[in-house]
Amino acid sequence: MGIWQEISEALKASAEDKNEARLLLSESRQGLPLNRTQSSMLKLPDALIASYFAQLEEEAKPEKRLAKEPDSSWMLEAGFCWLNIRASAHDNRAGSFLQAAKLLPAISSNAILLAPFHPVEFELCYAPLDMHSADPGFSEAALASQGISLAEQLRAFVSACWLLGKAVGYELLFYASQFSRIAMERPRLFRWVLLDKDRKLLAMADPDHPYSTKNRLRDAEAVAVLVSAVKDDYGIGSFLSNESDSPEQAAKRDKAYYSAIKLCIDEGLWPVPAHARNGVG
Repeated sequence: MGIWQEISEALKASAEDKNEARLLLSESRQGLPLNRTQSSMLKLPDALIASYFAQLEEEAKPEKRLAKEPDSSWMLEAGFCWLNIRASAHDNRAGSFLQAAKLLPAISSNAILLAPFHPVEFELCYAPLDMHSADPGFSEAALASQGISLAEQLRAFVSACWLLGKAVGYELLFYASQFSRIAMERPRLFRWVLLDKDRKLLAMADPDHPYSTKNRLRDAEAVAVLVSAVKDDYGIGSFLSNESDSPEQAAKRDKAYYSAIKLCIDEGLWPVPAHARNGVG
C-alpha cells in the first residue's frame, strides 16, 4: 500500500472526498497547475488531498524524475519554488507536511526547494537546533495517532512531489543556532571561546588570533568533558531526540541539554555563531 493510500485510510476519506479528489485530478490532467489561490488550497479537507494523491498512486509509482541525471546541470533549466513548511499555516492551524502538500497541485514550478524544517531557536528557520530531525511541531496528530510517524509524513510530502513530476530537495545548512543541540553534541566541530573571570576579555588566547587551532581545540575539549559529565549524570547518550522517545525520555534529554548550556555559560565557554541571523544564529 502506498503512503498516501495509507494516509487516506487513516483520515477516513468519504465518498464525497474521493469524488472531489477525482474532479481535482481531472483538472490537473489538463497539463496546467490548478487555477486556485494558495489560501483556497490550504482550506481543502485533509482527507480530500490525501485521496487526490492516493488516486495518483494507484495510477503510477512515485518516480525520482531526475535520479538518472549525471550532474546538477538540470537546475539551470528548472523552475524552482521555495516552500517553507512553517508558512503553510492557515487560520489557527500550524504548518505541516500535509498542509504543504495541499499547495503542490497549484504550483507550476517543476522543482521544490524546501526551507529548513528542523527544530529551531526563536522560531527562525535559519537558526536550527539540529539537522538530524524534523520539527515535531510539523506532525499531524490525526496521522500520528494512526501510527504514521513524522518521518513518514515527510516521506509522503516527497512522494507527492514525485507523483506530480516535481524534483524536491531542501536547504541543508552548514551553521546552527549558537547553543544548538548539534554544537553541544559535537563541540569539536565548532568554534568556542573562553571568557575571563570578568567576562570582558578572552582567557588564555591571543586577542588577535582567538581562533587558532590550539585555542579552538582546547576550549572545545573543555566543553566535551563538561557535556560528557552531564550526560552521565542524567543517564543519556545524546542530547539529540529520537521520534521513539517517551515523554519522560524527551524531558530528560531537554533537562540535560539546558543544564549543559548553563554550565558552559557559568564556566565562560561560548560557541561562536557561524552565521548571524538577528544575532542568534
